[in-house]
Amino acid sequence: MMDTGFYNSLGTYTVESRCEIAREIGYEGAYITLWGDAWNQLPRFTASAKKNNLTIDGAWISLSMDDPAASLDSIRRAAEHLPEGAIIELALNYKPEVPRSSPDGDKVTVQFLNDAADIVESKGLRISIYNHIFWWAERVEDAVRLCRAVNRPSVVGITFASYHWYYVEIFKYNNCDIRTTIKDMMPYLMQVNFAAAVAEPNPERAKKCAYVNRPFMEGELDHFIVYALLREAGYNGRVGFNTYSVGGDAVYHQKRILSAFRDIEQRWRDHPQWAQLDVG
Repeated sequence: MMDTGFYNSLGTYTVESRCEIAREIGYEGAYITLWGDAWNQLPRFTASAKKNNLTIDGAWISLSMDDPAASLDSIRRAAEHLPEGAIIELALNYKPEVPRSSPDGDKVTVQFLNDAADIVESKGLRISIYNHIFWWAERVEDAVRLCRAVNRPSVVGITFASYHWYYVEIFKYNNCDIRTTIKDMMPYLMQVNFAAAVAEPNPERAKKCAYVNRPFMEGELDHFIVYALLREAGYNGRVGFNTYSVGGDAVYHQKRILSAFRDIEQRWRDHPQWAQLDVG
């Protein structure tokens, strides 16, 4: 599970508490978002994950391709502390002069990804591109395009973030063809991240962000269908959950999310035919 749900207006759960909570609820892995002071907590996080018998599923970093040298330093810093097998997820951005999803940013980014791959491969790590609204690489097709250009699928891949896919494709492009998205990204798919996109009820806030992030069971997108399509396509990897900005009782939300996901897993095993939809 992503650790974003452990941040709120009162403060932030310690990395030790997050790992203990994950273990007690029944999660198999832990995850850290590397922003602000979290960088300084990375050694504590890895130690706590090990103590609680959790795999480290990922570390998320937002990087600017306007300064690839500094971004490579961030990769090195993360790789220094992460254990073999971990995935470093990258949200890639440029200054506004490079429009979102524009191939104008590809040359620099492909070189960066190759350089980053050289760093992590020697340590048994991998990197994945995380599609993120309002960032340059906000579409899954951006990640696919970059992965094809790099052509190192064992090291450079994709994390599919359902909230961001829904926001960009449904709201911005009126595109609900998730089957093609899954087909195109499957050769590079390393991790999956579930969260719901729910319409922002505050009109002023909605001007900046029309959909807020909520637990994956909410919203219009049916994650049972998404899960089934991923499994049918051959994906058997990790599925995590994003609770950024959800607020409230973090432990309650994480329990509810894991229980709902276990139900989806069982439902698909028992009734895979329920995922066969009439698409008009």
